[in-house]
Amino acid sequence: DGVPSWKWYFPFHYAPFASDLRNIERFQKDCDEFELAEPFKPVEQLLAVLPEDSAHAVPKEARWLMGDEESPIIDFYPKDVPCDPNGKAMPWLWVVLLPFIDEERLLAALHPTMKKWTQNELLCNARGLDDGYVFYHKNHPLSSETSFILNSGAEYVQKKFCLCDIEASRISCLFGFLRKPLSHELLDFDENSIVPLPATASEISRTTEMFANPIEPNEAICFAFTEPSIDGHKSVILPGAVPPPSILTESDRQIRRPRLNRGGDTIANLGAGNSSHKAGYGSMNISSYERDLAMRTGRGRQMNQAGTRAWGAMEPTPKRHHGPNHHTSGSHLPTVQRWQVPPHFHPPPPQPP
Repeated sequence: DGVPSWKWYFPFHYAPFASDLRNIERFQKDCDEFELAEPFKPVEQLLAVLPEDSAHAVPKEARWLMGDEESPIIDFYPKDVPCDPNGKAMPWLWVVLLPFIDEERLLAALHPTMKKWTQNELLCNARGLDDGYVFYHKNHPLSSETSFILNSGAEYVQKKFCLCDIEASRISCLFGFLRKPLSHELLDFDENSIVPLPATASEISRTTEMFANPIEPNEAICFAFTEPSIDGHKSVILPGAVPPPSILTESDRQIRRPRLNRGGDTIANLGAGNSSHKAGYGSMNISSYERDLAMRTGRGRQMNQAGTRAWGAMEPTPKRHHGPNHHTSGSHLPTVQRWQVPPHFHPPPPQPP
């Protein structure tokens, strides 16, 4: 249904928890009291979002508001902005704790400066009569059905032509209303037409020939454009839409436990081309040779300890007992690190060639 309020904003730096949305209907009264108001004008929006270093983008008489210590809104443009890592390692993921803008204070400080603005600056801060402009090539399908608007005299200066009345609009999926641009915005598009350079073309620093010469002939048609009226949003499939074929089978739709023990494999061996159990793959990079060697040298128990088993293995792990008085099967098993060779173990016999 469109924007419920141009004045409201989320007055926090952090998103709410899911638990905060419990019983969200209790906020319905607040939503019913939304005031539609009006959006910021262009220069007002720039003052609300730009830092002091970008003050050159606003009218000259308003720039002091962003940097002068005597400015009534100088607190909107801090020199140093605190950042909260919020558990993130990379700086671009941190929460930037910028101050929130008070609309009433911003407008109260800006409006007195507008008395000294130039006509061009005032025009830059004004909203147009329409939502924008639409340009298309003179050979576009819409051109033959809408170019009459430009030659209609004063009829379509205020009156607007509805694009939904022509078939070409359905093909191009462009809907809304067109009218004739204002006189100073109107350019011919015949073979002898020329789009002159802007008045400030000589001040543009360029590395190419862009904006260095007038455009001739002009082959672009321009109209003032107004968007169609807003209707209620409907989340439905459009008529004529062809859904893609389903890739799910009936067995995919059945809930079942995964069979991780098929073929003697574990979950660690189901990916990476079934190579995760080999040396150089998997989580611990333990080869079958290392495991066999550990079994032969009496260190097989250590291979069953956490961190040295195949990741995802389903076999039970013997309980680990600690303390100098513990014995297993009448013999004492020393505790050693797996990269150390026990001094009292004899090396394995050489293998026959």
